[in-house]
Amino acid sequence: MNEPTTPFIYYTQDGRSVRQGHITVTPRAQVIGLRLPFAALIWNRPLGVTVTNEQTNSHHYQPITDPTRLVQWGLYGVVVLLLLINLRKRKA
Repeated sequence: MNEPTTPFIYYTQDGRSVRQGHITVTPRAQVIGLRLPFAALIWNRPLGVTVTNEQTNSHHYQPITDPTRLVQWGLYGVVVLLLLINLRKRKA
């Protein structure tokens, strides 16, 4: 069995395509993870979907806004703000 060279996992993956008539929709996700000797932590986040119209031979990529990621970044910002306020109070 081949052992991975790095514990970090990072790649983009296309999901299973769904076809209805002449329209094909393919989801795309980003995989981020950490492989440890005793476990693996994997996080999949949606990036968008590719819509292919075979009748007109056109491709359209529609990005997906991940609300969970927006909330996480907002919470990170609040934590940093609170840490900065706490540091200023200690210096005064």
